[in-house]
Amino acid sequence: MDSIKIIKSYFNKGYDITLGNCYRSDRPTKKYYIDCFNDILEKNGNNVWIHPKCFKRELCNYLGDNLKQNGNYFQVCTDYAKTVPMILKAKKPGFIKDVIYYFEPSIENTKNEKQYAFKRETLYQIINKYKDKDYNKILDKIYDENKYYEKTSDLIDVCLHSHVSPHSICASQTLDDHINNILKTNIKTKSITNHNSVTDQNLFERELNKHGIKYIKGVEISTEATELEFISKTNNTNFHILGLNLSLPNKKAEDQMNQMMKKYDSYNKEMKIKRNNYICKLFSLDIDCSVDTKTFKNELIKRNVFKDTDEAKAFLQSEFIKNKFKEKYLNPKEAIDIIHEFGGKAIVAHVFRKSSKASMSIDEARIRMDYLVKLGIDGVEVFHYSNTMNNGNIDFLLNYVIKNGLLYTLGSDIHSVKDEYFDTLKTIKIDKKTLEGLYRGE
Repeated sequence: MDSIKIIKSYFNKGYDITLGNCYRSDRPTKKYYIDCFNDILEKNGNNVWIHPKCFKRELCNYLGDNLKQNGNYFQVCTDYAKTVPMILKAKKPGFIKDVIYYFEPSIENTKNEKQYAFKRETLYQIINKYKDKDYNKILDKIYDENKYYEKTSDLIDVCLHSHVSPHSICASQTLDDHINNILKTNIKTKSITNHNSVTDQNLFERELNKHGIKYIKGVEISTEATELEFISKTNNTNFHILGLNLSLPNKKAEDQMNQMMKKYDSYNKEMKIKRNNYICKLFSLDIDCSVDTKTFKNELIKRNVFKDTDEAKAFLQSEFIKNKFKEKYLNPKEAIDIIHEFGGKAIVAHVFRKSSKASMSIDEARIRMDYLVKLGIDGVEVFHYSNTMNNGNIDFLLNYVIKNGLLYTLGSDIHSVKDEYFDTLKTIKIDKKTLEGLYRGE
């Protein structure tokens, strides 16, 4: 009988976690047992390190930050750190007496005396943490918080971050184009968040409502932090703040909000004209330098200065050009206050994105998030194409959201009908509780 079948037979009998048994190559005559799971704390964890360990996925919800000490992952006793909380909360743990695993300890690990010098102390800290009479309540809270994100029965398809022309200069899709693509998906809730403009939000709502799609009025505001204390910690000072569930009952309200977001429009327009003049002189071109960036970029491509949009965009957004003709933006606090004034929720977009091809570290993202929390940010765009599961970005953001009581949202950040990220609309979901919170503005 092979090992997999033996393990499976235990789970078929209702066990939710199984341990061992193994043959250990460096101690061939040693036999390991776990005679009782009820007293593992009194026996300093007993032999719960034993391999192989198999468990139902839901037990992982009890882990939370229990694999860490002072913010860092345990370097020794990791088997105990992850297994003890799961056994404590398991309904039916089991020990497999049959030898089903060949265990050969790592030579590198056994030679690392420095690493193992604190093994006894580390094990003591892990075990004693769970002897605290209130720790069961803490484990249950960790479980409830993690389980909150697994309630698939309450999930609704949404897309809370996209752009349409002509009010977003970086978007190439029209409203009709976007609606036609939305209708090919299961999207039931939508928000169009054009850059620094809420023009036609009421039109967007009417048109999407015609197709049975719930609409959340929104915007994406470009901002830049200027506080010296923050700038000293990171050179990534730009933030895009989404405003969702805005109260904009008519065109007058749209115009009022647009005016508040245009604080630096005149200055920035002057900077863009100076930039365009500089580029025209650099490449000996005769182009109207007062045109908008999108038109100017197309003219550069037409005249073979750049081969395509990506190359032209990369040049215009290069550090040299941006620093030479530096524009001004609202401070994140100003953007958050404007969004709140119009009854909306302020959500930081694509937290990890530095550029279309680069992302920042979790440590740097934490610095930026801590800064925004102090300013009154309401939530985080956790699910965005630039936040990938394999490097822990989404796990970090979900944990951050829980600990700080924030909303979490998602969006495809679609700008065109051919956008390669459009397929994310077919799979991205959000829980009903958060979505209703956005509707009600709670």
